[in-house]
Amino acid sequence: MFGFRNRVFPGNSFVRSRAWAAALLLAMMSACTDAGPSAPDAAGADADAMLPAQPVVAAYTCGVSLARETVTCAQPSPGSSGARMIRVFGAQNVEVRLRSFNSAYDDSTGVLSADVTIMSLVNEWLGTPDSTTVTGVRAFFHEGPTVVLGEGSVDVLGDGLDTFTGGLQPYYDYDQIIKPLETSAPREWRFQVPPTVEEFSFTVLLLAETTGIQGVPLTPAPTARVLLDGLPYADTGAVLSPADLVVTNGLLRLTLASFLGGRDHGAHVIEGWSGSAWAPLNQVLWGDWTFVGSAAMEPHTAAEVLVNTDTLVGVRWTFANHTVPARYQDSTYTYGFTKTVWLRAMDRGYYVWFEVLDSMPPGVTSNEYEVGWGGVTAAGQISTSDTTVSTDSLTNRLRLHTAGKVDAAQFDVYGSGWRRVLVPLPTQDMMIGVFDGNSYGIWAFSVGKRQSFGAYVYAAPTAQATPTRALCGQAIARSPFELPEMDASECGPAS
Repeated sequence: MFGFRNRVFPGNSFVRSRAWAAALLLAMMSACTDAGPSAPDAAGADADAMLPAQPVVAAYTCGVSLARETVTCAQPSPGSSGARMIRVFGAQNVEVRLRSFNSAYDDSTGVLSADVTIMSLVNEWLGTPDSTTVTGVRAFFHEGPTVVLGEGSVDVLGDGLDTFTGGLQPYYDYDQIIKPLETSAPREWRFQVPPTVEEFSFTVLLLAETTGIQGVPLTPAPTARVLLDGLPYADTGAVLSPADLVVTNGLLRLTLASFLGGRDHGAHVIEGWSGSAWAPLNQVLWGDWTFVGSAAMEPHTAAEVLVNTDTLVGVRWTFANHTVPARYQDSTYTYGFTKTVWLRAMDRGYYVWFEVLDSMPPGVTSNEYEVGWGGVTAAGQISTSDTTVSTDSLTNRLRLHTAGKVDAAQFDVYGSGWRRVLVPLPTQDMMIGVFDGNSYGIWAFSVGKRQSFGAYVYAAPTAQATPTRALCGQAIARSPFELPEMDASECGPAS
């Protein structure tokens, strides 16, 4: 085993059928071992007793019914040594997820093969002690293969043999680092299987060094979620309106301001996870300032979940009844729009994009399109690549970076402990607005017949925040919507 910090992860029970070779199935088990006490997990599980120096391996025993295409896993029991296992999570696929594809059986050689990947579901890097040195992840066979149906024996044609949990055991090496919620490159697993074997099973566990502190249990990586009326929503497509959809990834939580008593029906209230509680990061009344000709005073008319995975969610709200009051002519006019929000797992920021559905009527020559931090009720310092200003010294609105270059605004509210950043996408002028003598906000601002606009909105505890200049490049590179080519080399404050 590796010498710095070793984790044994739960693996899979595997069943092979010659009649179903195209669907090689790996069913996750949820148990992990480590030396030292375990703290309660985020779901409130009880702490576990101290483990002995020799790891005690416990795993779910899984059976697969090929006819019913179901996987049934029994709860584990303590090892025969009498030592208690470290924490056993209450659901499968908690720490790692193994997936197989391209399975095939060669009748001429008797070799069953499949490509297998490992996805990390924990909030640490696997296969490295320091996020740089590659020590890799090793998948080893804890039990089996055991023939379940038919006659004969099955051999693993792995990378070698080593002692892990007892005796010489075959293994496969994944010579790489696996970051939280990322998936390894595939490795081909091969088994020598005589034609007299119909089904077999085995248990595989994973061994890896991890970034982290010895004795501190692994924690699940924050995953992206859509919540409907407070419950996880797993579907995609249209949702009956009005729908109280909340988008979260455990680090940020976005809720329509109107559902919390806000005035701007198109805005989202932003909350950030501080490590112990959700911290509100803007006013309920204003949310992330959403202005398409005017603020949205009518509720949304439709909601649609576009993407809904552990790593990315995207939700689009349609405001077909949105109108602009008489500002540039004598009457109001319909100016419907859609607002789409994307939130990635492990990300302290989110993307927002607006599409205008209606044309401006004759006589209207200009309009306002704004998005960003609205109603941050405290004074602070705002910095761009070439400007630093204290908002408590402002008596009027301040326009920034009007030259059209790529830039971002970094907002450090005095005493809050949070950093807020706004990256307009694509390049737009920015304006710091004064709502009244005690309230301040920043947002992207443009004037003209713009049909689409967006931004990357970011918030993190100041001590953990990514430098704003680096955020610019990341926001552009990972944008879920198409952008023109932009140079972010001097975007935002340098430090």
